Order: sequence, then C-alpha cells, then structure tokens
Amino acid sequence: MTLRNLCWVLSAALGPLALAVDDVQTGAQGTSGSPGTAGGNATASASSTDPTNRATATGGTGGGSTLGFVHGSGGNASATAQSSGAPAGAAVAASASATGGSAGSLTSFSGYGGSGGSATATVSGSGSGPTLDLTATALGGAGGSGLYQFGGGAGSHPGGAAGTAMAAGSGTLLGSGQLTLQVTAQGGNGGGSVGVSTGADGASPTFGSVFGSSGGNATISATGIGGAGGGTDNIGTGQVAGRGADVTMENVVDGVAPGLLILTQSAIGGSGSRSNSIGNRGGNAISRLTRTTTTATATLDLRANATGGTGGFIYNGSGGNSPTAPGSAEATVQGRNDFGQALATANAQGGSFSATVLNSSGPGTAGAAQATAGADGLGATASATARGGVGFFGAAGTSSGAAGAASAAATAHSQNSANAIASATATGGSSPSSGSSTPARGGDATATTNATGLGAIASQARADGGGSSYGTGGNATALATGTGSAITIGAAALAGNSSFATPNATARATASGTGLSGSVTAQAATFQSSDAVRAVVAQGLAALPGGASTFSESVAEARLGVAAPAAAPLGRSATLLATGAPLAADVASALAGNALTSPIFNPAASQSLLLAQATAGGGTNNSLTLQLGISLNALATPPARLQLALLNPQSAGLGFDSLRLRVSRASNVVLDVSFTDVASAQAYFTDHALDLGAINAGGGNTLNLTIQWDLLSSRPGDAFGATLLVANAVPEPSTWLPVTLGAAALGWARRRS
Repeated sequence: MTLRNLCWVLSAALGPLALAVDDVQTGAQGTSGSPGTAGGNATASASSTDPTNRATATGGTGGGSTLGFVHGSGGNASATAQSSGAPAGAAVAASASATGGSAGSLTSFSGYGGSGGSATATVSGSGSGPTLDLTATALGGAGGSGLYQFGGGAGSHPGGAAGTAMAAGSGTLLGSGQLTLQVTAQGGNGGGSVGVSTGADGASPTFGSVFGSSGGNATISATGIGGAGGGTDNIGTGQVAGRGADVTMENVVDGVAPGLLILTQSAIGGSGSRSNSIGNRGGNAISRLTRTTTTATATLDLRANATGGTGGFIYNGSGGNSPTAPGSAEATVQGRNDFGQALATANAQGGSFSATVLNSSGPGTAGAAQATAGADGLGATASATARGGVGFFGAAGTSSGAAGAASAAATAHSQNSANAIASATATGGSSPSSGSSTPARGGDATATTNATGLGAIASQARADGGGSSYGTGGNATALATGTGSAITIGAAALAGNSSFATPNATARATASGTGLSGSVTAQAATFQSSDAVRAVVAQGLAALPGGASTFSESVAEARLGVAAPAAAPLGRSATLLATGAPLAADVASALAGNALTSPIFNPAASQSLLLAQATAGGGTNNSLTLQLGISLNALATPPARLQLALLNPQSAGLGFDSLRLRVSRASNVVLDVSFTDVASAQAYFTDHALDLGAINAGGGNTLNLTIQWDLLSSRPGDAFGATLLVANAVPEPSTWLPVTLGAAALGWARRRS
C-alpha cells in the first residue's frame, strides 16, 4: 500500500489528518519481445491539509523488439499535487513532477521506433502564511530509434514519435505574503533512425491555466522547451532528420497582486538534429505577453524571453548537403498599469548553426532575433534585447551561412511626472572564420527607442552589427526619440568589425527629442583592420538650453570604403556624416570648383582618408566630434603630408553666435580657430588647404586624428555647415604658396582665439 492510499484509509477512519503526502510512482519497465511491450503508466497524487505535498510520476521505459517488430512505447506519467487548508500562518508548498517514459532501444538489426510517453503535471495550493511556493514540471519521453531492415526499402523504419508534455498551476495566497508559481513543460525528443528512414520531430510543450492570486506580491512564470528532432545515421542517402519543435507561448501566465506582480514567459525552440544526409531545422521560439491591470497593482513587471533552436547538421557529409537553418526568436511584451509602475522586459536570442565537418556547404542564415517591449504606467521602464544567431563556415569551395540579424524596440510612457525609461540593445550575430569557403557577412542590427512623459525621460538605443572574420561586418542602425521635461536621449551604432574586408559595414545613429533641458547624443563608428583607414567614429551632441520646450536632433553616420551619403541638410541641430577611405568619385565631387585645393587632393595623386559633411544650428548648443584612426603600415610609401581641406560652406539665417574648430593629433592640438560672424567663417572654410605635418610625425604605427566642431546658436533659423576632407598627399610645387598661406592663416586664427 502506498503512502497516499494509507492516508486515505486513515482519513476515512479518523477524519482529516494534516499529514504531508510524498507520492512517488514509477511505471514498470517494458520487456523485450516481438514486439517489445510498452512501459507502464504512472500516476501520482499528493493532496492534504499539510503545508507541504509532493507528487512524482515517472513512466516506464518501453521494451526493445526483436527482428522486424516495434519497440515498446514509453509509459505515460501524470502527477497532481495540492496543498490547501493548512493552519493559518503556515508556509505552504506543493510540487508536481511528471516524466514520460522513453521508448525501447535497439536490440536487433531491425525495428520500428516506439513513441515516447506523455507527461502531465498539475499543481495547486492556497494559504495565508508568509509564502506559498508551487512548482509543476512535465517532461515528455523520447521516441525510440528505428533500425533499417535490409530489403525493407526507404522510409520503412522511421523514428518513434516524441512524447507530449503539459503543465498547469494555480495558487491563492491570502494576506501580504509572497506567492511563487513556476511551471515548466518540455516536449520529448523525436526518435532517430538508423538506415534510410526519417527521424521524428520533437514535441512542442503545452500549458493549462497558469494563474496566481496574492494579497501581497506574486511571481508567476512558465517555461516551454521544444524537443529535439531525431537524428539519422549510417546507411544510404536521402535520410531526413527530425525538426526541432517550435514553441509558441501567448499569454500563458496571469495573476493578481496589489504589490509587486511579476509575470515571466520563456520559450525555447528545440534543436534540429544531425544526419549524414539531410539535417533538419531548429525550432522557432515565440513568447508574447500582454497585460493590462484591472485591479490596483503597485508594480506590474512583465518579462518575455525567446530562444531559437540550434540548426541540424551533417556529421560526415557523405550526402554533400548543407547544415539546416537554426530557429528564429521573437519576444514581445506589452504592459499597462493605470494604478502604479509598469515594467516590461523582452529578450530574444536567435538560434545558431551547429557544428559540421567536411563536404558541407553552408548557405542559409542563422536565426534572427526580434525583441519588443512596451510599458505604460505611473512611471514606466521598457527594455528590449535581441541577439542574432552565430553564422556558419563551410568547407573549401563552398558558401558560408550568414549570421542572424537582430532587432530591438522599446517604448515607455509615463502617465504622470514619474520617470519614463526606454532602452534597446540589438546585436547582430557574428560570422566565424570561413577557412577557404566564401566568407559570410555579420548580422545587421537595428535598435529603436521612444520614451515620453511629463517628467524626466531617458531613451537609449544601441545597435552593434555582427563581426566577420573574412567577410563584411553587419550594418548597425540606432534610433532614439523622446519627449519630457528633462530628457536624456542617446543613440549609438557600431558597425560589425571586419578583419580583412573593405568596404566595411555602415553605422547610423539618430537621436532626437523635445524637452526643457537635457541633451541628445548620436554616436556612430565603423572599424576594419587591413587597410589605411582603421576606424571612423562620428558623434553629434545637441544640448538643450533650458527654459522653453525645445526640439533637438543629432545624426551621426560612419562609413568605410563605400559611397558617401548625400550631403548633410541644414536645419537639424547637429549632423555629422563621415566616410573613411572615400571613393574617388566622391572626392572629386567635393573638390569640384575648388581651384586651390584640387591640385593637392587630386584623387589620382593622393590617398584620401576621410570625407565628412558637418552641419549645426537650430537654436541650441551643439558639439560635433569626429575621430579617425589610421594604420601607417598600410599607407603608401613613402608617407607624405597630412592635409586637411575645408570646402563648400553653407549657412542659413545669421549662421551662429559663435563657432570653434579644433584639430588634434593624439593629444596635441594643431589647429584651434574661432569665429563670431558667418562671413569670416565662410571665407575660412572656402577652398582652404591646411598642412597638418608629416603623416608619420611622432613615430608609431597609428595616427589618431580628432576634429571637433563647437557651435552656439540662439536663433532657431541659424545654421552653418561645411565639407571636410583629409588626405595623405604631397602638394605639387605650384600649390606650395596656397599651403603656406594656409599655415599663415592658421597662425592668425590661433591669435584670434
């Protein structure tokens, strides 16, 4: 007699007893035969008024088959635990765990895969003490492997089906304590196949009701894990491995609590499996959670997580096929709390390619990741993080699989004067070394944020393109906006690094906002290691003057070895568009009509390093900073003179109140000039060449050049802009006079400052 049955007998004879129930049930193991018998089912139930109860059920393993028959299926498992009616003030806990049995294993030269056992776990409880802890876990059993019977033909012995898994839970806590409810469901793995048959797909998890009610705080979470696909081995070609299971979770969890209410939902796609012929994809993962409070809640905290499954692969390449795609990931969370603070967090991780070996080509793309978070409340914080999957490198003479893209977006709105904070980080997947295969590029990254409210707001977006060892890095785009009283808005974009490729990726950052005080900052950078221009970094900063509400915008873009963007328009607060190693056509276009500088910066006779468009204005304090790193080892021999050309000025209104231009080599200032009227600035920035000294002055292998531009404008219609060109060049003899005059002007400018 089990302990559970003993409690029932005593309860019938003596009345309810406050005895803990710990019911552990295990199904009998199946026996081998023709066919093998199924494993035994297991049912566990633990329920009493004792504060702690536990139920554990494990299905029996199926028996193996003899020649030509089916292996036994795994036994089903069901576990139910309940704790209720405990004495007032007692800490209450209950747990239910169910594990489906695995199908029988191979015992002969042929057989059919049996099914994995199903698993169902349900937990519930109530109490009035300081804590109520409830846990339910369901794990589906693995399907059995099929074995090729000689002469049986293609597809004759597939892998067995994966066991399903379902979990559910509910809890009620009276008083001001802490309710914790956790449920997990993991689908079983699909059975594999040895021979010319297919592997079975992994099983997707399912959920019943997951709900908790607390008079204090509540933490309620659900995790769904997809089963892996079954692999295929050895004989012949045309085998198809099983797919990793998709996992989709939409509003699985819910709850009510007047204090802190945390709702968490996590979806994890199953892994694709291996094959020596045709692998199969990883499972996609989707986690979507939306909640609007209907009762008073001090803090609503919503969290959604998603992870794509790993792609399948070919383990010996005899079929010459490709690794299969990993799963994508989407995490979306939207929360509104009209009674208190709202927090929303979304995390997404795209699946990566798995390992592989010889004879594998690598087309396809790693899993993309998309994270979206929105929070609306009396104070709001939204955070989104997305990371693309890692790419794949192929064997000699093949293509590599591209890295996964990443997209993150966060929106926060405060209904009152409390803070509103939105942050988003997107990181493109990296592309590893490709050996002798065609290189793949890094994943693109896009980050977007918006924060609004009546008080202080912060909106921060960061995008990092994925790096590539041999190919091009991923592009990066960041956009941050916001409206409030005091604003802090920042957008940062970092293009993926490329070790050996030119051109490299592009980074663009835009930050804009409206407020009484604060700042908007945009930063963009791109890097590569093998050419003259090592790094281009652009930054735009617009500082609000205070007083009346003001709109400001900063735009920064960094490119390397590609066509320059269109000219920066006047009217924005701060804009800097920088192109390292510019194309000859763009340099020629910038020099057109500039008779003094054209001979010095002739693209055919000099090495152009940087072309930049800079504008500032709009009635705020604006600061633009440009940084350039140059590898001297990659420059033309012998090194020449570092030349700066100021070209094509443009202005609007009265231009500015004051303008200051500074140029530094490392920490040494080589130019510092200031202006208080637009006419003098236009004259100075028109067809003006400046010699900044020998490019290799000071020794070392790198040169860090910084150009900083500070403009103060008190009138909304004012603006000033110009083109800057940096090159490693030797002036022709006929141009020495203009350069000398430029140096004289430089000294005059320093005296003015």
